[in-house]
Amino acid sequence: MHGGYGWSDPTATFDPGALATGTVPGYVVTGGTGPFTLDVSPKGGFGGGQIGYNWQSGTFVYGLEADVSGAAIKETASRPFSVTGTIGGDNGAFTGVFNLKQEIDVFGTVRGRLGYAANNVLIYGTGGFAWGHVKNSIFTSNLATPNIANFNGFFPALTRSASSSEVQVGFSAGWRS
Repeated sequence: MHGGYGWSDPTATFDPGALATGTVPGYVVTGGTGPFTLDVSPKGGFGGGQIGYNWQSGTFVYGLEADVSGAAIKETASRPFSVTGTIGGDNGAFTGVFNLKQEIDVFGTVRGRLGYAANNVLIYGTGGFAWGHVKNSIFTSNLATPNIANFNGFFPALTRSASSSEVQVGFSAGWRS
C-alpha cells in the first residue's frame, strides 16, 4: 500500500474577441479583455497498491514492479472577461467567465529494478513506463448581454465548452538505498 499528495500545472489561453467574431456574424470588436492565459493548480491526495518480484544472483538484485493509484487531484480556475463592439450599427458588450478544470483520477507505473545487495543493505535504481488518466475541460459561464437588439439572438451560441479525457504516458525513474 502507498499514498501521497500530487499536483500539476496546466495552462490555457482564451481570446474573448475571437469568441465574439467567430460566433456572431457582423460583430466588430472594439475593446475588452484578452487574449489572456489562465493557470490552474490541481492538487490532492492519492493512494494505491503495488505488486512485484525481485530475484537475486550473488550480490546483484533485479526485478519488476507495477503500481496503480486512485487519485483526487483536481481544481478549477476562473477569470471574468468582457468584450465591447458593434453589430448592425448598435454599440454593445457582453461579459462572462472563462473556466479551466483539470482532474487526474488514476495513474500508475510499470518499472524494472536493478540493484546491489550487501549484508542488510540494498541499493537500487528503477525506471520504466508511467501513465495517468487526465480529464481537461474549458467552458464559458455567466454570459450576459446588455440590451442590444441585434445581439441578444446570438446569446446561446456564445456558450462554449470543450473537454478531453485521455490516458497520457511518460516515464518514471528513481533510486533508493
